[in-house]
Amino acid sequence: MRKIIFIAIFIFGSLIFFQNARAVVNGNLGESVFFVVDQKYDSNGRNQVEATLRKIGQRAYFYVENKYFNSLDSIQQNNFLTAQNVLADEFDNVIYPKLTAFYGSEWNPGIDNNSRITFLFTSMADDAGGYFRTNDEFFISEMVDSNEREMIYFNVKYVTNNRAKALIAHEFQHLINFNQKNKILNIDDEVWLNEMRSEYAPTVIGYDDVYAGSNISYREKHFLATPGDPLMEWQNVSEDYGVINFFAQYLADHYGGNIFSSMIKNSKKGIDSVNQALSDKGFNKNFSGIFSDWTIANILNNCSISGGEHCYKNINLSNIKISPTAEYNISNIFTSVSVGGTIQDWSARWYKFSGENFSDKTLRLNFEGKNVSGDFKIPYIEQKINGETVFKYMKLVNDSGMSYIKDFGKEVKSVLVIPASHSINAKAALTSGDEKSFTLSVNVIDDFDVPQEELTEGGTNFVKLELPDGSLVRAKGDYKVYIINGQYKRHILDAKIFNFYSHLSWESINEVDPVILAGYEESFWVRAEGDERVYEINGDKTKHWLNMSAEAFSVSGRQWDAVSVINNAERDFYTTGVDVKF
Repeated sequence: MRKIIFIAIFIFGSLIFFQNARAVVNGNLGESVFFVVDQKYDSNGRNQVEATLRKIGQRAYFYVENKYFNSLDSIQQNNFLTAQNVLADEFDNVIYPKLTAFYGSEWNPGIDNNSRITFLFTSMADDAGGYFRTNDEFFISEMVDSNEREMIYFNVKYVTNNRAKALIAHEFQHLINFNQKNKILNIDDEVWLNEMRSEYAPTVIGYDDVYAGSNISYREKHFLATPGDPLMEWQNVSEDYGVINFFAQYLADHYGGNIFSSMIKNSKKGIDSVNQALSDKGFNKNFSGIFSDWTIANILNNCSISGGEHCYKNINLSNIKISPTAEYNISNIFTSVSVGGTIQDWSARWYKFSGENFSDKTLRLNFEGKNVSGDFKIPYIEQKINGETVFKYMKLVNDSGMSYIKDFGKEVKSVLVIPASHSINAKAALTSGDEKSFTLSVNVIDDFDVPQEELTEGGTNFVKLELPDGSLVRAKGDYKVYIINGQYKRHILDAKIFNFYSHLSWESINEVDPVILAGYEESFWVRAEGDERVYEINGDKTKHWLNMSAEAFSVSGRQWDAVSVINNAERDFYTTGVDVKF
C-alpha cells in the first residue's frame, strides 16, 4: 500500500509533497508491508513479499516474511522470534557500534528520514545468506523497484545459524560502503574490494577469534579447493568469497586491519585504493608485491623464513597450506615436463618439480607468455636438501624468460614455480575475464650445456654486465630511459632531470637489446652529495626517507651499492612522502 501511495503522490502531487511523504516512514509494531525483493535470490523467484514488523530495536526494524512465518507451528515461531531478538540485540550493541567506528556510518537518517535500518527476513535460495540492494537508496522516481529504505535482506534459514551474526556484519558493511564511497566520494568501488571489506567485517567485530564455526572456517574449504580463483573476477560464487577472505586475512596480518578503513575513506578505487591506503599508512609496498607474497604464503605458510612475509600470522590460520596445482618428478627417465594453458588476471598456479640424486645437473625453467605485455610475475622457490629455502623471481623480457637452478636433485630437492598474471589493467566485476596463455617448459640439462653467457650463480639467468657506469640506455622498443650504476639500473622518471646534469643529454641515450637491460637489477635508492640520508624514489615522483639504522637497511635486504649518488637539485625535485621505517 505504501508503494501505491508514493506513486500516486509522485504522479499527481508536486515534488515538494513527494519529498515530504518520505518522512512518514516510521515502523509500527505489527504492521504489514509489501517489499520488493531480488528474484535471483528469492527461493521461489518472487519479486515481492509481504512481511510484518515483529521487532523494533534501537538501530533497526526487523520484518519477517508472512508466508514463511505462518508456515511455522507455535513452538517454531517462538524459537524464531527468540533468535531474531538475539540478533537484534547483537546488532544494536555490537555490530553497529563496532563497524561504524571502524568503517564509518551508513547514510543516516538516509532515504527514508529514519535512523533505523530495515531488516527483512525472507525465504531465499539455500546458498544465499543475505544481500543489499543499492536501488533501495534511491527514490522510486529514480529506481522504480526501490523500497526507499536503508535495507538489508536476510535469509530466514540462517537466523538460527552460527554464522548469522557474521552474515549480518557482512551485509551491513555494504550499506556503509554505499554511503562512504558512493554518496560521500561519488565513487562506485570495484566489487571485489567492496566484498573484501565485507568479508573482513566479522573479523573486525571478533567473530573469527574462535575458529570453530566462524565465517572464515566456513570459507576455508572453498579457498583450499580453488586457491587459484581470480581475485578480482566476481561471479558471486563460494569460490570468490573464499579467495577474497583469505587475501583479506593475509593483508590484515601483515599491514594491519586499519588498512581496510583507510581504503573505504580514500578517493580511489580498486588496486589504486589499496596502494593509496598502504602509502597513507606508511608502507612502502604495492598491491602487486603483496599479491606475490600471498601466493607464496599460501603454499609455504612459514613465518620463520624470508623475513616472515610468506605466512599467515593469525594463529588460527597457521596450518593453512594449499596443494600444488600439479607435481612432477624429474628423473633420468622423465627429464622434461611442459605445463601451461590459460590463466586470468590476479590468479596464480603452483607447480612443484622434484628431482632424483642427479650428478652435475642443472634444472632449466623456460617460460613463455603469449599475447600479453608485462603481465606475468613468476616467483620460484628452491627447497634445498639441507632445509634452506631460497626465493627468486624469473627475469622476464616481454613475458618470456629462462632461469637455471644448479645442483638440482643433489643440493636442491625441489623447485616451486608460481606463475601469476598481474595486469594493472584488469577489469573487475566481470563475469569472465581475459585469459592469458603461457607455457612453462622444465628440463634437466648437463652443467656444460648451460650457455657460457649465463651467470648461473644463484640460479637466475643474468646476462653479462658490460655497460659502463653512468650510461644512459633504453631497451629497443621501449621508452623508459635508465642510468647504469654497477649492476643496477635507475629509471629516469622525468625529462626535467636531464636539466640538472650537464653531462646528460638525449643524444647520449643508447638503445640496447632488452635481454641486456633485463640483466641489470632495478634500484630505487638515492642520496644527495653531502647528505647521508638515503631515499626511496617511487614512480609517482615522491621521495621517502629510509628512516632506519644502517643495520636495519642491510637486514631488510637492500644493498648499499645499489644507492645512486645524485645532486641536490634532483633530490629537491621529488615531492617528499612518508618515511620508510623498515
